[in-house]
Amino acid sequence: FLAAQTAPSVAYQVDSARTSLGQIKASESGCGNCHLADRNATSAVPRLAGQAVGYSIAQLQAFATGKRIHGVGSNAAPAISLKSSDIEDLANYFAQLK
Repeated sequence: FLAAQTAPSVAYQVDSARTSLGQIKASESGCGNCHLADRNATSAVPRLAGQAVGYSIAQLQAFATGKRIHGVGSNAAPAISLKSSDIEDLANYFAQLK
């Protein structure tokens, strides 16, 4: 349901240096395997593209600390180790995507 929704047309302040690092980390982590290459996902997987930096940081921190499960059942994502800098990089990268 949520992946099918149109992303809001909002310009987030992103750090371009972090955006480049986030793109590399997303590729290394295999985010596109489930969330698709453009990070707009499908009906079964949440969209990452265009999410607010703060929202993505909160979700990634919840995954990193185990407070939130990264996918369930057949959609379970592999465990990935994220440092605080990785989380900020990924959040900036996702925010600038359309």
